[in-house]
Amino acid sequence: MNSNNKGILIDRLVLVGRRKNYVIPLKSGLNIIYGDSATGKSSVLECINYLFGSSKLVFDEEIESAVTYIIMQIALGESTYVIKRDIFDTAADVEVYASTIESIDGIFPKKYSANYNKAGPDGFLSDFYLSALGMPVVTMRQAPTKDDSVLVRLSFRDVFKFCYLKQDDVGTKGLLGEGTFSGVKSKETFKYLFNLLDTAISDIQTDLSAALGQQRRAKDTYSAVSDFLRTVEFKTEYDLDDAKQEAEERMQLTAKELERLNNSITSNNEGYAALKDVLTTISTRIRDFEKITQDSDRLIEQY
Repeated sequence: MNSNNKGILIDRLVLVGRRKNYVIPLKSGLNIIYGDSATGKSSVLECINYLFGSSKLVFDEEIESAVTYIIMQIALGESTYVIKRDIFDTAADVEVYASTIESIDGIFPKKYSANYNKAGPDGFLSDFYLSALGMPVVTMRQAPTKDDSVLVRLSFRDVFKFCYLKQDDVGTKGLLGEGTFSGVKSKETFKYLFNLLDTAISDIQTDLSAALGQQRRAKDTYSAVSDFLRTVEFKTEYDLDDAKQEAEERMQLTAKELERLNNSITSNNEGYAALKDVLTTISTRIRDFEKITQDSDRLIEQY
């Protein structure tokens, strides 16, 4: 990130209501949100968290009955954006306007998915935030000790969660998820934050995991085919060639015998009838051998 990059500065949070809008202005530096219990202090932070890509929004009955959607004007690096999100449909795409709140009516927004289940028309909200801040979009292994581990994205939420902690979470032993996948991801996130996560190695690991995955699937296919061939006692290509050659030789001998019999047939009815029976038998055998040959050819082709 260059020295002129100011990071993230939230200018305004607006809860757009059915009767009126609720505007929360914020300034550069420290902002203190104070008030009596149950006056909406946590809801302000929850709305900001939701606009940064949280999968759910925890709000009270007053917001549910009075507000339709929320928008936030924010400076990312040196650019200003407006983030708009529906509070009731958490799966709906998040709209991002490259403008101020006053100018969004004349701007066509980009639409991003808030989660990685399915990309929005313009991609993922997390990738937008990271790119706008000049931060690389990387992937990491879900199980770092396995070469063919499934790869997952290191998201903006993984970074942002260390900027927004609920008071109930601060004192918990499982804050960093030690011993779990979230713990592994937290370690990788800290590497990312301190510029210790080598994106080139991450790209190589991505290619390696894909190649090992293909190798594993090929081995599984080979094992399944081998088991099937052993079960049906499938012969080798050489055995099938020998069987085919033997069938062809028998067909040639049968054809010669048939020709000899045809030449030796007399007008004797009884002898002719007997030879006709023999001819029928031989013809049947010829068809059988032709079928054997066809089956052998088919098996060779399959093999």
